[in-house]
Amino acid sequence: MWRFQVTLSFFITFVFLHGSVAADSDKALNDLMTQLAQSQHGRTRFIEKQFIRILARPIESSGELVYDAPSHLEKHTLQPRPESIILERDTISITHGKFARSFSLVAYPQVGVLMMSIRQILSGDLIGLSRSFAHDFESGIHGWRLTLIPHDPKVLHIVSRIVLSGIGSEIRDMEFERDNGDYSVISLGVNKSN
Repeated sequence: MWRFQVTLSFFITFVFLHGSVAADSDKALNDLMTQLAQSQHGRTRFIEKQFIRILARPIESSGELVYDAPSHLEKHTLQPRPESIILERDTISITHGKFARSFSLVAYPQVGVLMMSIRQILSGDLIGLSRSFAHDFESGIHGWRLTLIPHDPKVLHIVSRIVLSGIGSEIRDMEFERDNGDYSVISLGVNKSN
């Protein structure tokens, strides 16, 4: 009988603590998204490293990201070659050298989900993000980590997981993993302005 009571007591304590940790994690994620939603403008430098299995070294590029709430996002690669990707509402425009093209994300829903996810994170739209991704959030004294797994199997072929990490309301790294083992990491600067 004593062993049963100890086991039952341990189980109840575990369930209580696990529920408490989950509730704390949900509150911390909601707090982070609220802080992100307050930023109306952001501009920061980035360094992107693409790790491709068949290459001995990662491909590195750098440039600037610009965000204007609620629906404008720009990625300007400056090195090694100039390239611009601009997302305005549901239209994406790509300029690479002499090549320039614009298209609607409605026509490419898998790409749309990825681009929209970045914008939803920057705008603090947890409800919109939850429609397309399962998420897991961890936070501690050294920062936080948000893992996103796409719901749509078609999107999983483009990206199997997105992992964002940061400190306070600053996003420091965004990692995009593919199902074949290739991945890219975008490290962001801390010179974000409001």
